[in-house]
Amino acid sequence: MTPAKAIGLVGRLLLIFFFLYLTTSLYSLYNLLSTGSFSLGQMEFTITEDALTASIPFSFNNTGFYDLWDLNITTTIKDPDGNILSKDETFIASVPRGTRAYETHRVSISLAKLLSGNLTRLLLEDGELQANISIGFTYAMALGFRLTFSNLSFPWGAPLSHLCLTPEDLRFNGTHYILPVRLSFENHSEFLHVSGRLRIEAFNDRGELFSTGLMDVEASPRSNYHGILEAIVWNPSMFTDRGKIRIYLDTELYHLGPVVMAYGGS
Repeated sequence: MTPAKAIGLVGRLLLIFFFLYLTTSLYSLYNLLSTGSFSLGQMEFTITEDALTASIPFSFNNTGFYDLWDLNITTTIKDPDGNILSKDETFIASVPRGTRAYETHRVSISLAKLLSGNLTRLLLEDGELQANISIGFTYAMALGFRLTFSNLSFPWGAPLSHLCLTPEDLRFNGTHYILPVRLSFENHSEFLHVSGRLRIEAFNDRGELFSTGLMDVEASPRSNYHGILEAIVWNPSMFTDRGKIRIYLDTELYHLGPVVMAYGGS
């Protein structure tokens, strides 16, 4: 056999081996992805003084012919205005063939960063947070694979949803005139506990401040709150049937206000 023929034979053999490798790799990868080898567990939430963390257990069962390398899951969370709140990554160096890897993907959102945006909107209005999830790995040392899920949404429950204040008629308690104000809201949040001091300032239809009041409020997640705030009226002649109330709420996590609400009509 001449050297030229030998080189040609070696080249054909290498081409055949490469074709077999590529074919088995693609076939194995297809089976790996189509048989549900990747599975997610039940998401759990934990909250601390400064962060909300979602923990998502997952597993990857490598039933293919080759080892899997550089398994990577990246999650980006955005607020309703598109601002990035968090970007977290979980990395597994390798998953040998015939084995199953277990890991937990954790996504943490700073409450300070979350509430530093449009605070009034987040506290008073239900909405949606956006998530982008990217899963990537290298298979058979050569095939790169990445799957991206964009613009996934999950609900944001406002802790002060349907906030309502309704002044009632003035009454005299023996020493002061009192303006009873009925307060109600719905805590739609799955994790935020409302605990703080609420303050109001009442103005008549001429824009004159005639009453202030304080009360402590407590509402656990997924609960409704109803209470009556008794505000002292300095001069009952200043009270009018229409006006505005400024609302302030101070908690350990955030400070809300002023939120201006009309009473007695627009």
